[in-house]
Amino acid sequence: MLPAIGALQLSKVTKQRCQELVDGWAATLKPSTVVRQAATLRALFSFALDSEMILRSPAARLRLPQMELVRRPELSAGDLERLAKALGPDEAAMMWVGAVTGLRWAECAGLTLGDVDLTNGTIRVERQLDRDRQLVTLKTKAARRELAIPDWLANDLRNHLARRGSAIALPSALVFTAAQGKPLHYSNWRRRVWRPACEAAGLPGLGFHDLRSNNATALVDEGINPKVLQQRLGHANVSTTLGIYARATKKADRSAADVLGARLRPRATVVPINSTS
Repeated sequence: MLPAIGALQLSKVTKQRCQELVDGWAATLKPSTVVRQAATLRALFSFALDSEMILRSPAARLRLPQMELVRRPELSAGDLERLAKALGPDEAAMMWVGAVTGLRWAECAGLTLGDVDLTNGTIRVERQLDRDRQLVTLKTKAARRELAIPDWLANDLRNHLARRGSAIALPSALVFTAAQGKPLHYSNWRRRVWRPACEAAGLPGLGFHDLRSNNATALVDEGINPKVLQQRLGHANVSTTLGIYARATKKADRSAADVLGARLRPRATVVPINSTS
């Protein structure tokens, strides 16, 4: 942005100039990058508008490239069981937390003993592990949440903590760590632990974030209230939850077809395609 408009007075920046800037980005960058940079551009001029430096924002309602939804795998219970076996009990505990709660990898890696209430079957999500392997508070109120977990997951975590022994005696101790007890490093963990296990389980290319998408899709498929889904994934808007993470499944599509068929033509007789009559 600075090379293009940094030297201009605010009042001299036109909507046409902003659109040309976005179009220039779109010629060489991915749509997701253009959308992110345009959001920053829009935020800067919104601040100027709120501060009464300008009368209107030239960055409002710009044409942006269409973002394509990332195709993510639809994981079955059998897929997850194979992956858990390939990971081993302790790494599998973290995988199951991601699969059941939809937590991001950094949120899972940032869980402490004080965040886990196995008696009441809940996990509190307030921090995450950043790239410097430091615990940082989640930025938004919606992202800070408390989630219920099933009894079997609470039992898995109880066994995991028991194996950790005295190394996890303090409430501030991390639930999931590297072999030496140090905070996890994502790149190392992905290369040494996650990727080999995915390949062994017949799920090459699977990302930890795919567990989050699968979680959202499963909740929608089971008819869970969208507001509950939004709260569990920590989104400020339900549109983000449904538009980005949830996917239509074949099961849901078949159910929709059957419901519509029964409603629109309830007395129709099904004749086999290969029937000669």
